Amino acid sequence: NEDAAGGVCERCGTQVVQKEKSQWMLRMGDYAEDLLKGLDDTNFAEKVKLGQINWIGKSTGVEVHIDIVGGGKFSIFTTCIETIYGITFFVIAPDGKLIKELMPRVENKEEVLAYIKETATKSNMDRTELNKGKTGVEVKGVKAINPINGKEVPIFLGDFVLGDYGTGAVMAVPSPDQRDFEYAVKHNLEMVQVIDGADVSEKAFEKQDYLGKGCKLMNSAEFTGMTVEEAKDAITKKLVAEGIAREVNNYKMRDWIFSRQRFWGEPIPMIYCEKCGWVPEKEENLPEDMVKSTQDDIQKLTDKYVGIIDSLVVEKEKEVMTV
Repeated sequence: NEDAAGGVCERCGTQVVQKEKSQWMLRMGDYAEDLLKGLDDTNFAEKVKLGQINWIGKSTGVEVHIDIVGGGKFSIFTTCIETIYGITFFVIAPDGKLIKELMPRVENKEEVLAYIKETATKSNMDRTELNKGKTGVEVKGVKAINPINGKEVPIFLGDFVLGDYGTGAVMAVPSPDQRDFEYAVKHNLEMVQVIDGADVSEKAFEKQDYLGKGCKLMNSAEFTGMTVEEAKDAITKKLVAEGIAREVNNYKMRDWIFSRQRFWGEPIPMIYCEKCGWVPEKEENLPEDMVKSTQDDIQKLTDKYVGIIDSLVVEKEKEVMTV
């Protein structure tokens, strides 16, 4: 995006789109909890710690497995499992793997593909923080099943759901979530009130308004009449016992991608072998000075390694990946 202006290349005017790319990453997410706990041992100012806590973005909730009518499944993560009876649709990422798997069953392929293409022209910031619209398209011919009551509900594509964040899918419960409420209004979707205590005809009754207020569930089968806190625990236990959910911690912090620069920093010591696949280089063979390598040096490395080194450009077979 640094060389883009108004969604096009500043030099040639070609439209800029997002594309999938295989790349090496440091699995920072595996250290999220350690980083969070490690803040207790620091002497940073409280506002600095708060910034780090928000960046790591820990949330505790439930991951639920959702079956698709006719076969297939996906997962969603929620911190508001008490609202699960109010699901009236699901939204999946236009750039996720799921929609690709579902395409053979989609009845409105042209409409879906057009929306996917449109989404590719938007940055993640445009799709999330700056997203003021409620664009989307129904994936016709495919429905999902609410696991708590077996009800079949539609699946939509929505650009506010990112394919590379979380599970790439969200449950939509309009009555207690304002984003879902506005989406449902725009697309004329059903709403089911599941938290008693407010009028939801004009706006959603959101969790910051009902948590800790003694509000009770409604339209929620055997959980109707329970307080939100009681129902949250009871519904979680039921879904976990049935093997369709698990309690998990989720983190906003992403894994660290190495893809921006080519010829500075340390090459990633991974080698591709046609027989073995990707394997790490032996420590005794390091370092290889990729930056100062001549074409002859590169050819020698080509001969030295039977497979493809992910770090050098040699007749379009090798490319240096640097930290």
